[in-house]
Amino acid sequence: MTSYQLGIRPLEKPHCSDYLAEQMEEVNAEWGIRKEMVQIAVTDYDADIRKAAQSVYGRSKWLGCFAHALNLVCIDTVKSFVVRMLALNLNLILGGKPY
Repeated sequence: MTSYQLGIRPLEKPHCSDYLAEQMEEVNAEWGIRKEMVQIAVTDYDADIRKAAQSVYGRSKWLGCFAHALNLVCIDTVKSFVVRMLALNLNLILGGKPY
C-alpha cells in the first residue's frame, strides 16, 4: 500500500463540507486522479472533512485516522484527570473531606 499527500493549500472560505469537497475534487483533477482510483481516504474525525471525503469518494472509502482518535482519547483522559484533581483539591481547601 502506498500513501501520498497531494497538496497543501490555503483555504479562502469557511471550512464547510461542500467547500472542502470542492477542494478535494480540484486536487484530484490537478493530479489526474479519478474517484474510482482512490482505495481509501483517511482524515481526522472533524464532521466537515469526514462529510466532504464521504461525498467525494463514498462512505465506504472514508476512514478516520487512528492516531487522531487515540490523541483525542488521551486529551480527554488528561482533561478528565485534571478536572477531578482540581475538584478534589478545591474540596480539601474548602474544608471538605477527601472522596
